[in-house]
Amino acid sequence: MHGALHPEIGSETVALDSAERQLLSFEALEVHPSGARICAFGRTHHAGVYEYRNGEEIFRLERKVRLHEDAYYLINPGSVGEPRFKDRRASYIVLDLERRILTVRYVRYDSSASAAAKRKAGLAPRFSFVPKTLRSAIARGLRTFSAA
Repeated sequence: MHGALHPEIGSETVALDSAERQLLSFEALEVHPSGARICAFGRTHHAGVYEYRNGEEIFRLERKVRLHEDAYYLINPGSVGEPRFKDRRASYIVLDLERRILTVRYVRYDSSASAAAKRKAGLAPRFSFVPKTLRSAIARGLRTFSAA
């Protein structure tokens, strides 16, 4: 899924960026008719493994996670081309269901070349190389000047 598993209109745009939102998706996973215990999601472009076991939610920091039979998991493989955190490496997850091990992997790549190619193809907004918070502040400033 792109955003969240919990049932709500537009849940594909919900970021699982809080314990409350993650808990809603865990609750939806527990009752999902598929019986699945693992759900992959995206949206945040940040690799992460969240485990829900015995009523407790745990963010797993280790790169290799042993999957428990009685737990539920929300996993985010991160991003291959647009990491949005300090670690600019591409990330992905290898899920070995037979051994019940999940491994988060990181790979270096030329993010500048990737960003330039996206801009050239018209797939990135102008000034996309500037951090979003700074772009937002500049846009607010420009709106203020144009309103005057």
